[in-house]
Amino acid sequence: MAAVPKPAASSLQSYGFGTGALLTSVGFVLGTLVMALLTDQGLLYSGGPPTDEAYLRAEHFYLTLWTSPLAFKALFHVFLLVPVFTLCIKVSRYTEAAIYFDGICLAFCLLVIGLYTGSTIPNMRKLASAPSTDELIALVNSSASQLGNVLATEFDPSSPISFLNRFLVLLSYPSTILMKPSKAAEAAEAFQELLKSDPITPTRRHELLNVTAAGHSIAIFLLVGILILQAGKVYAEKEDARLKAEFEQEEKKKNAIPLEKKSQ
Repeated sequence: MAAVPKPAASSLQSYGFGTGALLTSVGFVLGTLVMALLTDQGLLYSGGPPTDEAYLRAEHFYLTLWTSPLAFKALFHVFLLVPVFTLCIKVSRYTEAAIYFDGICLAFCLLVIGLYTGSTIPNMRKLASAPSTDELIALVNSSASQLGNVLATEFDPSSPISFLNRFLVLLSYPSTILMKPSKAAEAAEAFQELLKSDPITPTRRHELLNVTAAGHSIAIFLLVGILILQAGKVYAEKEDARLKAEFEQEEKKKNAIPLEKKSQ
């Protein structure tokens, strides 16, 4: 029985820094969401109506993330954007595998970012405006004062610490750096008007927590889908390379037969 030819190493796509950055970033974001799932399961998968304790535990976890250090938020946002850039580069190769596998992965990444910016961030901001316990109120006020101190410090380009602090604020709260002060004041006033028209009552707080938890579950599904699609792409490209190697070997055999007859 003839041995199955192995595809040449040069025929396989090199999976290097781009793929590593993609998988590392997706893994980090997925790990953060799995941590959130430990509290979300009390709201979504408890098998009965969520208890007040489950709501309080979820609120405490979300506001802890909301008031986390600037470095963590900046790192999370970087890991959220890295897959988009790496997948754009992969799709630009315009191969069949890139279009189908990487294209779908890119759509999944954009959906995750859409859930984060359109649901998680606005909901957490509303929850932080009216925490339900004194402990959470103190936590939110402490974080706000720290951010205010960083922004109140005059920016000194020659100081590495000053430059690093502003860079972390840019990655953590882009609007505070990119928006003009007048626009930022208008946005803050509009948010206060929204809270007046839709106050954070206990029922409204529970709704925000439920919606945020559901968004996290959808994001987990999308991120796992990205990992599965990337594994499928590797298998498909290796199988395609193997079939091409077999075809090339068969063609060489067919071309060799006429040459042998001529030599006879």
